[in-house]
Amino acid sequence: MLDRNPGIRIGLIGFASVAHVIAPITEDDETLRNLLPSLSTELVRWQGSRLSGALERARRLLSGQAPDSSNAVLLISDGDFAEPGLEEQVGTMEKAGIHLYVLGVGTPEGGRVPLSDGGWLRDAEGQEVVSHLDERGLSALARAGGGLYVRADYRDDDTRKLLERISAGGRPQALEKGSRRIWNERFYVPVVVMMLLLLGWFRRNRSVRG
Repeated sequence: MLDRNPGIRIGLIGFASVAHVIAPITEDDETLRNLLPSLSTELVRWQGSRLSGALERARRLLSGQAPDSSNAVLLISDGDFAEPGLEEQVGTMEKAGIHLYVLGVGTPEGGRVPLSDGGWLRDAEGQEVVSHLDERGLSALARAGGGLYVRADYRDDDTRKLLERISAGGRPQALEKGSRRIWNERFYVPVVVMMLLLLGWFRRNRSVRG
């Protein structure tokens, strides 16, 4: 999706029981590419699947965008949610101009949930948890959010459809004539300056102690 991105500014939120902002909304796709390999289910302390907190985090991120922005949330999930009021929450966001699009990952037949130690996730009764793709629930969320539900597959049709619909939803924050703003990270400049200052302080302290 990043390779096919037509210039849409993107942020990234990861969620389990708690939602975390992985990257604020940015035009720098390269930064997002660098972050993706580090994402892991082991980063979260409490396992779970609470979508409401992630939607609220997304709403807050989008609330700071320009008034003419085409605001959209893309949910990538199997849809195994057991929270009441999600469709109402998504509908409220849609009325505020934030549309929800969904990429469903998984199969309706379901599969076991692997753990980092090589075992499988089990419930309180010790039974293996099987996670199913809830296409009906995800489709309902997308309809409530004025967006589109697409099931993920091995072709490019899924992401192409989503990007086309998201781009057509308004005026995405893209630069004219296909030009792109390329960020040149220079965070190392103040780091080098600080190291030089600390080096001078260390030498003075060493001379005084000598």
